[in-house]
Amino acid sequence: MVLRDEVALRAAAQSSAADLAARGVLSHHSLGTPSPLRRYRRCGGTGRRVGEVLGVGPSFDDIWLAWEASASHAAVIDADGWRRFGVAAVELPGGLVLVVLLLGNSALDGVRTEPGWANVTIVAELVAVDGAPPTAARPPLLLGWNGAHLSGPAADAAVAISWYPSAPYVRIQVPFDGDPAWLLVGVGTREEVGGAAADYTDRLLIEAAGE
Repeated sequence: MVLRDEVALRAAAQSSAADLAARGVLSHHSLGTPSPLRRYRRCGGTGRRVGEVLGVGPSFDDIWLAWEASASHAAVIDADGWRRFGVAAVELPGGLVLVVLLLGNSALDGVRTEPGWANVTIVAELVAVDGAPPTAARPPLLLGWNGAHLSGPAADAAVAISWYPSAPYVRIQVPFDGDPAWLLVGVGTREEVGGAAADYTDRLLIEAAGE
């Protein structure tokens, strides 16, 4: 599967690479946290999984070969479910380069919100899942809302999802009373929730609605 560049992953990789280079260390603990997922979310990412590999060498090609030869690094790179990537490189003294590669599973791109009266609409482009766009058989779904798992008629009554197989965008409208709301969005069928579809899920925070 061809991975797509993601702005949030790239921004998180760039921030981590700059921090590590400035401190002169190679560590998964950067910017005050060992969690690449937290660094990614600070940059506006919505995916629920992030993998990170680091390296220092004379060139990116040399570092990539070293990753391929390392079982632990290859396991991260070859893990199932990645759809997005972000990479950053910083030149070091002595002709070396430091590279940070982040991998993510987000199925949404260009997420934006449209505030309304007592509701908010999330609009996002759908990224191909397993190399193919969502279909009528495996559509985008709202899987959870403020920590509650949604399924069946209750989920359909709580939210309004507008999406057609030929459209690259999905629109999800949810009630909103001003309190922060967490949404879990995925691609698949409700029967898959808790299984493979969990890997397809994005986590969105809705914080405020307009007038």
